[in-house]
Amino acid sequence: MSESVITLGRIQVEFQALYCTKEMLARLSVSDLTQELTRICARENVSFKGFEYLERKLIAVEGA
Repeated sequence: MSESVITLGRIQVEFQALYCTKEMLARLSVSDLTQELTRICARENVSFKGFEYLERKLIAVEGA
């Protein structure tokens, strides 16, 4: 496994706490959410594959 499950889980919790509130989802576009997830993943040195996993899990569901 190339990404630490703990790192991905920590990013998921951080992202959901900051950006998945009802107010933030109403205010931010899918593009904004993707940009914020990209920023967090870059800070944590997550691979593109790890980013894609989180994007599918967090943004595809939240943005739908």
